[in-house]
Amino acid sequence: MGRAVWIVVGWLMIPLGIGLAVVQAVPGEPPGVAGIAPPAAEAQAPAAQAQAPATAVLAGEGADAGPSGVELPEEWRRAIDQVVIPREVLDRLPELAAIQQKLMRVDGVLMSGTDHRNGKVFVGVRSLEARERVEAAIAREGIPPEWVEIFGGAGLLSEERPLEGCQLADPPRPEPGPQYLEVTPAVVRPGQGISLVIRGVPEDQLMRGVEAYLECWDGEGWSPRFYLITAYGGGGPHSVLYGGPLVIVDLGLFGTGPERHLVPDQLEPGWYRIRKPLGRTRFVPAEVVGYLQVR
Repeated sequence: MGRAVWIVVGWLMIPLGIGLAVVQAVPGEPPGVAGIAPPAAEAQAPAAQAQAPATAVLAGEGADAGPSGVELPEEWRRAIDQVVIPREVLDRLPELAAIQQKLMRVDGVLMSGTDHRNGKVFVGVRSLEARERVEAAIAREGIPPEWVEIFGGAGLLSEERPLEGCQLADPPRPEPGPQYLEVTPAVVRPGQGISLVIRGVPEDQLMRGVEAYLECWDGEGWSPRFYLITAYGGGGPHSVLYGGPLVIVDLGLFGTGPERHLVPDQLEPGWYRIRKPLGRTRFVPAEVVGYLQVR
């Protein structure tokens, strides 16, 4: 499979105001409303802070300190000082942290975070059933529903019906161009192993990721249904239900393959497309595609 470089895998979604170390509650703000100090008030900020006991430092030793007490760069401090947190949100931050920990343990939750400015916990889910499990946990634990915002990729899929809406009989399958993805074997059973090789791209010009997308034709376009993840870091190849774009930072495999994958057990007989994103360069296209038939 070639050499690999290390990585962090996951979704990247950082709503503004989440997880900042230094926050301020400004006197005079309506309860529960976040605000931004206007530029004209910047000159009065030192005096106002001296008279405002509501200013809170959540980490470090002072207003110039980061999470470890390390002094932050000036441009970071200016950005952090603009984030205004209502007093009532500051008072319930421990509760929000506890809620975040509880919901992270729900099956199908991909990530969670706390929006300090608006007093909410964000929960990312991978499927419709995962959303239902989070909603059930909120009710079971007596968590105020307005304190939690559940999100997922566009068009969450069902774990029980991942191919709902697919048309598998005879989707469009154009003839391969000079650069394409070779899938071997081209006809498989559910759960069988396959090998991907990128054709038409110079071996020494390519660094690829560990992921590929298995897609079905939904009548209008190719719809991703599973991530196919090849072996890396000691783990074997596996598939995961598609839940939105996958962000994989700094993990790459060198060369054109072969790259081993497993066909998901949930596939039904029919035709599928496998799409492999690549880094676009002079010699490398943005992606290559190949086709797979399941019997």
